[in-house]
Amino acid sequence: MVAAGAALLKELVGMGQGHLVDGWQPGEDEEDKRRLFAQLHALDASITGGLVGYVRRAATLLKESQEGKNPLEGFAPAVPSGHELQLGGPDFLECEATGAAARCGFVVVAGGLGERLGYSGIKLELPPETLTGKPYLQLYAEHVLALQRQQRRTDPNSPLLPLIIMTSEDTDLPTRALIDHLDGMGLDPAQLHVLRQQKVPCLVDSTARLATLPSDRYTLLTKPHGHGDVHALLHSSGLAARLYGEGFTHLAFLQDTNALVFSGLVAAIGLSVRHGLALNTLSVPRRAGDAAGALMQLTGGDGRSILCNVEYNQLSAMLVAAGDSRGDTNDTSGYSPYPGNTNQLVVALELYVASLEASGGVMVEFVNPKYTDATRTAFKSPTRLECMMQDLPWLLPPGAPVSFTVLGAADAYAPVKNALADAAKKAAAGQSPGAASSAEFLVYALNAKLLRLAGAEVEQGSPCSLAGVPCSLGPQVVLTPAFRPTIGAALSRLQGTLRVSARSSLLLDGEIHISHLELDGALKVRAAPGARVTIRRMHLTNKGYVLRELSAAELTDPATSELCRMRGFTYEEAEVREMIFDEPGEHVVDEE
Repeated sequence: MVAAGAALLKELVGMGQGHLVDGWQPGEDEEDKRRLFAQLHALDASITGGLVGYVRRAATLLKESQEGKNPLEGFAPAVPSGHELQLGGPDFLECEATGAAARCGFVVVAGGLGERLGYSGIKLELPPETLTGKPYLQLYAEHVLALQRQQRRTDPNSPLLPLIIMTSEDTDLPTRALIDHLDGMGLDPAQLHVLRQQKVPCLVDSTARLATLPSDRYTLLTKPHGHGDVHALLHSSGLAARLYGEGFTHLAFLQDTNALVFSGLVAAIGLSVRHGLALNTLSVPRRAGDAAGALMQLTGGDGRSILCNVEYNQLSAMLVAAGDSRGDTNDTSGYSPYPGNTNQLVVALELYVASLEASGGVMVEFVNPKYTDATRTAFKSPTRLECMMQDLPWLLPPGAPVSFTVLGAADAYAPVKNALADAAKKAAAGQSPGAASSAEFLVYALNAKLLRLAGAEVEQGSPCSLAGVPCSLGPQVVLTPAFRPTIGAALSRLQGTLRVSARSSLLLDGEIHISHLELDGALKVRAAPGARVTIRRMHLTNKGYVLRELSAAELTDPATSELCRMRGFTYEEAEVREMIFDEPGEHVVDEE
């Protein structure tokens, strides 16, 4: 390892990295030099294409950046055509049934810390809603298990559905600790895979000189490479090729905070199967100005056309350059004509594996240095190459069938991106707040919508503002993955009379069928696997949960839990009825 690192350093010096050895004297700092050799060797092994290839790519990209070259220059944008589904509609349910039967693996891109949100842990351990308090990672695992159980009802020999988690250097140990804390989340160890993303070296200036730590000249400064590394890791680990060889046909990629993703993802998988798509992006309508990319059909001067994501900070300039002086604006619908990218992707494994093999797993990279002056040579701080998972279309061969599936924004997308104060500013500017509070109420609203689609009478919530973030205070409704492995399954279990007041809280967890339920308060019904519960007749009124907005003092008080401070409110339990059925078999609730 030391010898290999020393040889690598010699090669780098020959490429213009002589500053790394300036002032070296034989016999001095030998242990420190060996540390550098070891780091170089480790970086060379972890970077797709090796360290020398990384430096060469960096030199090219930095030269283009210094010259002001736009990588999308020459491409003409147009509104793309895709597919639209209505939650619970006939076509949706048909696609969902196809997707639920597909051999699909699920990939969670989990490199995020919660610091930006005011949370000291990893984002995957945050609860999307406070009625159950289950973390995002457990929610995703339960969705995978619910689909797996549904498949095995028709085919007992169907394989375990894999759940793959890409962690970062910062999140790897906390993620593994969370998995242990959750006792593996009910997953078989054979179906759970954790791939760790490594950092990449930083660059000092436009000549691509490698940066060292200010306090240690024998250690290179490194930073994250971006979530595009998930593709390289699936290739270098051999996991993507192995799953394809085992008969899996698709992979679905999830972000670390979107509790609504499985409401549309399964249908998107089915739509991919129906149309033979190589890549299908789950999309929602996008408001102009939102910090989210847009899907565009780009046509180059050579005639090549590609449907891909364009980042929000490039969008307006590209449209103006193409002759649209309005830039990034909404149309008469109140949304941008360009669909929003949610970074939830469905890929067909056959072409995906072939494309990764052809590219060696090297994703499209970019560099975004902050220059000190107009000479564009020195940086305010070291930069590095980055890559994004949504740039996958550029790796696919020309003509590959790429499309997107649009669902309502409130039906499929509830990311948690912003701290409470930042979310309030975005809401005031007419943009999506992306707060923990707004995401939680979207969870309740979606589940209430499913009840209504099944014919239930569910009172509408009243609009309000909590710490400056607009919310709708309807009933807290949580339908767990065990209750709704698919939207179609949920609707089939809600065929009777159901009335829920606006102040109510309702949790349905497991195989539960509603014949007649009238609720004005809080009710939790849990059915263990193998138990089938029918609520034949029930009329429940109790004090339930009471929402309380936090005071200004509580919002800044360290004694207030981070989860409450992130939301600006808390639910306080007054009176709750909980029914647990943990024995297999038929159970009937009749309280006439």
